[in-house]
Amino acid sequence: KFGLFSFFAITSPSHGNAAVKLRVVMTKFFAWTVGAAATTLKNDTGTGYESASERGPRLSECGAAPVITHVLEENSSDIKISSWQTGVILFKSCFGVCTLGMPFAFRNAGIIPGVLFIIFVALVTNYATKLLVWNKRHLQETRCRDIVSIPDMALTLWGAPGLAFTNFVILLCQIGNCIAYFIFLSISLTAVIDDMFPSLAEEHAYSPYVVLIILWSCAFSFLVQLKDVASLTPLLMLAQVAMVSAVLLVVAYGLSFPSVCDKDGTVGIFCKVHTGARWETFPVFLGIAIFAIEGIPTVLAIENSMQEPHRFEEVFDRSQAMLTVVFLTFGTLGYWLYGNNTKSVITLNVQGMWGILVKCLLCLVIALSFPLQFMPAGHVLKMFSEHPLFLRAAGAVLDTELVRTRLPAASGLSVEQTSAYGWAGLKALAVFGAGTVAILFPHFGHMISLLGSVTFSIITFIVPPGLYMTSMRVTPAHSLFKCGGGRRRGRGIKWTEHPFVIAGQGDCGWAEE
Repeated sequence: KFGLFSFFAITSPSHGNAAVKLRVVMTKFFAWTVGAAATTLKNDTGTGYESASERGPRLSECGAAPVITHVLEENSSDIKISSWQTGVILFKSCFGVCTLGMPFAFRNAGIIPGVLFIIFVALVTNYATKLLVWNKRHLQETRCRDIVSIPDMALTLWGAPGLAFTNFVILLCQIGNCIAYFIFLSISLTAVIDDMFPSLAEEHAYSPYVVLIILWSCAFSFLVQLKDVASLTPLLMLAQVAMVSAVLLVVAYGLSFPSVCDKDGTVGIFCKVHTGARWETFPVFLGIAIFAIEGIPTVLAIENSMQEPHRFEEVFDRSQAMLTVVFLTFGTLGYWLYGNNTKSVITLNVQGMWGILVKCLLCLVIALSFPLQFMPAGHVLKMFSEHPLFLRAAGAVLDTELVRTRLPAASGLSVEQTSAYGWAGLKALAVFGAGTVAILFPHFGHMISLLGSVTFSIITFIVPPGLYMTSMRVTPAHSLFKCGGGRRRGRGIKWTEHPFVIAGQGDCGWAEE
């Protein structure tokens, strides 16, 4: 919500008292979001934190895998993909575990406001994404820069501070995704354990949720160290199959067992739902919607890999329209089928053997795809481990008397070895940090709402228009001249013998206008 207001604040002229009032409104709206999303944070988690009475009734990628690898690594790929493959990748980039939280989002918003605002968020996200693509093309035409990611664009327009800022935001977004993975995996396995061993949950007062988080953290701290993470890319297709199966099973279960609904005696299958707005919990819905629809960090690399990049807007519109239809259909139908019993992860509403199977399948594919999800964050951490400040700090630690006496081999590490070990330590620290946050805030729906409201709103609604406005300001003299294919050799202007011809030394060499 803060991001939405900021988007309109920086793309429209505001002066004097109007600007002050707008900043006040933005601040109040942001505080309202955090306050609402933090309310009853430990209720309806499915983690075993609530009492039993609160639980409710017991109820081929077609050759695109190498391209996904390059997208995750944000490399300029020589592999070119068709428009159809681009649409599939764009759809898959947003169709993830957040989809399973859409019914809970509609429970917090109401049917009619939820439908309207999902469409609104999709339209604003669509425009912000196109701003990035248009800006990338503009920079390539005027400055001959090979832009494949948002940090590349930020470095070109905002310099080193912009690069640090965007890398930090992207790092928070990717670690936020990992936090959502931790919560989803642990609450799903907690529900499986409760279903398979009900007597265990009755005899012991503690929940296995915290233990599962610690075990996942230990496992993932080793998995993220894999050097050939790209070999896990085919698992993304399996993850999508499992996700589609989960969605279909949730709907089929709700239609087959209407007793899960809190019927009032007059309802056959569908529950009584709230059609109007629920303003006290509406920010929770809006944050989940932003988290679900956002896919901006990889969009530039995807567009760069297209055979026909001029068709990106058309393909993107179609894929996002399909995503919006899926979110609307599954969100409203899931809420109608389960009513006020709708859990923050809808698969928790599916009981019995089918519920156990779908939860275990989702846990398997999501656990194996965790290193891929962590890969962009790993690249940012690698840049940090190679920074001179980090290397100096690590060298000072290794040069202490304690390290020299206890670990003499460590004190003799080269700069490359120090950076490599530091990178591994930073990745493990990030994984355990994400696990710690998942323990402190175990509610899946509220956590992804907070992530969508804070980190993903910045990268979606603030960074793209900010970069676009910086690029489209009064054109400097050095960018008046078209690129001629040369490399950057400096800047400057000199007059020729003709009074109306200026030879400008731009980013790509000398040219005449």
